[in-house]
Amino acid sequence: MVYVILVCSLLVNIGVVGYLFYERMSVRKVMKGVLDGRPTVNNAIRGLDSAGFMKSALFVKLLQWFNAYINRIGDIFRRVFSMGFNLKDLSDDLQASAGKLEEMTGRITFRITEISTALEEMSSTIQHMAQNAQEASGSAVNLSEKSMAVERDIESNMNNIEDLLKRIETWAENNRALSTVTDHIHKVLITIKDIADQTNLLALNAAIEAARAGDQGRGFAVVAEEVRKLAEKTADATEEIALLVKDVERKTKESLDTMDDTLQTIEGTKESSERGLKSVRMIVREVKAVTETISQLATAIEEQSSVTGNISENMENIREETELMKRLSEEIAQAGRVLSDLSLNLYSSLATIKKDGRDEKMEEYLRGFATALTSKITEDVDQGLIRQETLFDFTYEKREDGKFSSRFDNYFEVQILPLLKRWKTVDNNMVYVVVMDRNGYIPVHLNPERSGVRMEDPISQAGAKTEVILGQAFRRPREAGGELVNDISAPLFIKGRHWGCVRIGYFPLIEGESSSAGVKKVMAGRE
Repeated sequence: MVYVILVCSLLVNIGVVGYLFYERMSVRKVMKGVLDGRPTVNNAIRGLDSAGFMKSALFVKLLQWFNAYINRIGDIFRRVFSMGFNLKDLSDDLQASAGKLEEMTGRITFRITEISTALEEMSSTIQHMAQNAQEASGSAVNLSEKSMAVERDIESNMNNIEDLLKRIETWAENNRALSTVTDHIHKVLITIKDIADQTNLLALNAAIEAARAGDQGRGFAVVAEEVRKLAEKTADATEEIALLVKDVERKTKESLDTMDDTLQTIEGTKESSERGLKSVRMIVREVKAVTETISQLATAIEEQSSVTGNISENMENIREETELMKRLSEEIAQAGRVLSDLSLNLYSSLATIKKDGRDEKMEEYLRGFATALTSKITEDVDQGLIRQETLFDFTYEKREDGKFSSRFDNYFEVQILPLLKRWKTVDNNMVYVVVMDRNGYIPVHLNPERSGVRMEDPISQAGAKTEVILGQAFRRPREAGGELVNDISAPLFIKGRHWGCVRIGYFPLIEGESSSAGVKKVMAGRE
């Protein structure tokens, strides 16, 4: 049985090869038909049958099994192609999510760093405040002690003032008594003066009477004269004493006035001292309360300093964890980029094998555009519309807006841009039609903002330098839609020299999508 199967397999192989040789089909065309789902092997079976090879039932079953196996391979390729597209989507989503995570962790790290810095500053400030609070507490205690000492001093002064006030009042009473005595002396002196005056008058009368008596009254006259002189001295002494008493009275009165003023001043001082004592006592109470509050504040600040230190340590741990998360997100983003590149390469590789109707139509457009451009530019060189050395002068002048210009810009704007505008309208799935030189420089673009740009990305550089038709794939930026785009480039050879390429970008046909794309007739020629 095994030998029969081997022989049948050999005969199938000989038949298939013979049929392929008979039909002059290349291996590439066979594989392309298999992957596109076309029944190439069925044709082979029919060819074998028509040629009359091995019409046994077993051989037919083997052929049918082999045909189903090949069709299954084609289905697998189509599913892998679709999976490659989906894998590209997933990898892009992973990369975007990782990028957002990296950006978010970066912001978190930045915020945590700011918070940590603020906490460190706050901790330093709290420690400084704690130190100041301790110093303030000590100062408050010292102030409280001094306030109490001041209170004691004021109380002592109040006692001294009370004692002084009593003494001054006693002194005032004595002065008042002295004033009364001087008044009485003044009255006595007045009486003595009156007596001296009367005595003087009596002595004068006695002298007169003695003079009348003659010699008998001469002795009496002497006595009367002495009495008169004594009376005069008494009057003079009384006058002096009266003056002294008046001076004592005046000074006593002034002393009493001064004492009254002093008493009023001392009374005022006493009242002020009493008010000051009350104020000092209130200050002492307030200082005690402030001292207690500052002591409590110092304790609270110390506790807050400890809590802030713990928070700072926790924030540092969080920052380290966030840094680790950031590094992990960077690694995820890098893995996403690698996965994206791998999936894009897988998709591109599958796209070069598996071609659908849209791929073939776009390649047909590209070939037509390349042929038309080559013919157009070559004829224009021959007719002198542009010189060949100008066309191949790849020196660029940088403009103020950061873009570039070349010697052949004007020619492409006048002669080539109208063709690009017309070609862009032939198929709704066409994203762009671009002409660039072999350095990636775009002299004109359907979007004026893109004219004068040098494309440095790998896709553009590969297309610019290719000398055969090149198929690639890339994803547009998310802000531009994020779609997957097939990019095909065809080289442009002018007078046998490689100038650059013409590129077409289009949306691929994904499994399950309608193949009707509103294709219009290509206008590859020139008017």
